[in-house]
Amino acid sequence: MLLVLFMGILAATLDTAIMYFAAAGLDASVRNASRLIRTGQVQTSSMTAGAFRSRICSGVVGAFYCEKNLYVRVSVVSAFADVDLSTPISGGKLSTASVFDPGNAGDIVVVQAYLPWDPMFNVLAYATPKLSDGRTLIASAAVFRNEPFN
Repeated sequence: MLLVLFMGILAATLDTAIMYFAAAGLDASVRNASRLIRTGQVQTSSMTAGAFRSRICSGVVGAFYCEKNLYVRVSVVSAFADVDLSTPISGGKLSTASVFDPGNAGDIVVVQAYLPWDPMFNVLAYATPKLSDGRTLIASAAVFRNEPFN
């Protein structure tokens, strides 16, 4: 009986560790991909929203179906005070209104990435944003001012 309890705790710990590993990978990947916007490489190469999403997914190790499930929103705001980093969950569903505007030199840009995650065990059900289909939402964001590129 103790073996079953121990195996359950071990599995829940492993599931939580994998999810946090994927979240850390998403953060690092969003930060690295955002640098391409900040330095003007996305704008000068006319990178599409799909290519930018692929760039983010290439850095997220262990996130299965990232290309299919990752939602990325890139928008320009007029001031840092106008940044809205609220989670776009409405009625238990992820709002996927597509926005991809990397802005121009000197613009303030907000990059948000959301990845629905299928946990093996729902240990963190009360600690993370949850979708109505039982998936947990992993989120990452970067806010910056574009450099003066030509």
